[in-house]
Amino acid sequence: MRISSQQIFDAGVQSIQDHSSEAVKFQTQISSGKKYTQVSDNPQAVTLGLKLSFDKAQYDMYKTNQELMTNRLDNITSQLSSIYTAMAALKQTVVQAQGASGQSDLAALAQQAKSLSDSVAQYSAAKDASNQPILKPLKDPNNSGQTYDTTLGQVQIEPGITISEGISLSESIGVYIGAGGLPDSNKPVDSGLPPHTQNVLKAVKDISTALNAGIQPTSDQVAALDAAITQVKAAQVKAGLMSKQVTNAQDSVGGKLTDLENARSTLLDTDIAEASAGLARSQTLLQAAQSIFAKMQSSTLFEKL
Repeated sequence: MRISSQQIFDAGVQSIQDHSSEAVKFQTQISSGKKYTQVSDNPQAVTLGLKLSFDKAQYDMYKTNQELMTNRLDNITSQLSSIYTAMAALKQTVVQAQGASGQSDLAALAQQAKSLSDSVAQYSAAKDASNQPILKPLKDPNNSGQTYDTTLGQVQIEPGITISEGISLSESIGVYIGAGGLPDSNKPVDSGLPPHTQNVLKAVKDISTALNAGIQPTSDQVAALDAAITQVKAAQVKAGLMSKQVTNAQDSVGGKLTDLENARSTLLDTDIAEASAGLARSQTLLQAAQSIFAKMQSSTLFEKL
């Protein structure tokens, strides 16, 4: 079968175009970092890659929630620790007052008790860097005029796992928020709070008031202080358990994020080594095709054909 000069010319042009197109494809992959520029390049891989990207976005949300809760629980732990330390010191002051030898000693201890009581109140109302209360204030169910929530919200830290958004003021200190946005130390303990919840602010205030009046706190007041200390300690333990849960979730989500990113990258991202090798091969073949085509064009025999 006789091959015409036009067929030879067309084959040469087609070869140059094919190798040129392939070189451009590899150059695009290297410059963009993406293996495919459009869905039609590989519909199955692109579709699966998009699903993996969506799954990764969900896990990124869990990671953000975990970081939020880590910072929040760190603040809560620090604040509860300060409150517990002040209350433990107040209990020691009560013990010292019981053995005070004179009114001057009792007066000094009374001043110390007032300072510690004030510190507990200040710590209870402390706010974080974003000016939000560290111990979440809740609305009194018996006061419809307040704008706070009646329960704590939930934060999802991994698939199917949520935790409370913090520790409430009601659970840890035994009070609701009052006028002016400050903890209400006068709110009755049984006002919508769980049974046996101690009003911590009232407990420390009663001790301070008694000592500043020059009298020993009653056994009931001391018992209330002991129960309040136990309540704050329980809140510390709960915050520690929540922190541990967040840490475990971080390990789990971190590993899943790595797996998802590796799978997505394998499907959609350019393998630089492979693309570079392909580009070099395409450029070599393109140069060879151009050289052969140029020789064919200058050949006398080719011209005569």
